[in-house]
Amino acid sequence: MVSLPAPAIEVAAAVRECAAFHAAHRLAIWVGEGRRVTPRHVLRPADVPAAARALGIEAPTRVRTAADVVGLHRPWRIAVAVGFLDIVDNHAQPGPTLGGWPDPDDEAVREL
Repeated sequence: MVSLPAPAIEVAAAVRECAAFHAAHRLAIWVGEGRRVTPRHVLRPADVPAAARALGIEAPTRVRTAADVVGLHRPWRIAVAVGFLDIVDNHAQPGPTLGGWPDPDDEAVREL
């Protein structure tokens, strides 16, 4: 049986309602004009508590790496992957898709 991709409108609707995308968007907005990141392109441990508060999640006040906080790391990776955030010169900054989210074009949302 051949599986055809879902129509763009269905996929776009699902993405627009996706909690992970909402968290990634909130995190990118929290980053604002820029935040320093580690050489591994994650938030510095000192920024983890504030980032967690921005997402409404709990995180330890002291962490080895932001990647250890799953509820923060997953939205971070999504934000970078879809272009809500760009990493440039060890700084996270707004990416090309942040300002236009949620994009009214279903095909553009599907491509994310």
